[in-house]
Amino acid sequence: MSTNTGTLNAPKNEDMISIQSSRPMTRAEAAEYLQVHPDTLYRWSVEEGKIAYCRLGDGARASLRFLKKDLDQFLSKQRIPTVEDTMMRRS
Repeated sequence: MSTNTGTLNAPKNEDMISIQSSRPMTRAEAAEYLQVHPDTLYRWSVEEGKIAYCRLGDGARASLRFLKKDLDQFLSKQRIPTVEDTMMRRS
């Protein structure tokens, strides 16, 4: 006789990581991902338009959500190439 502990259909770690990376992030989560203050993230996204975001609801108090791909795209635009990278492009 076997007992079921309720973990038969529990998601695997790989599945949980995939779910977490594909779901929209809150402002706090996105700021933590970028390692900046949430107010800095707000300024860059809402006030300066540097980072794409989603607004859930209407009005100024609506929640913001950020997609990892948009945060990664922002980071790649901020990347400053090395001198070696620059020299290789010129050749």
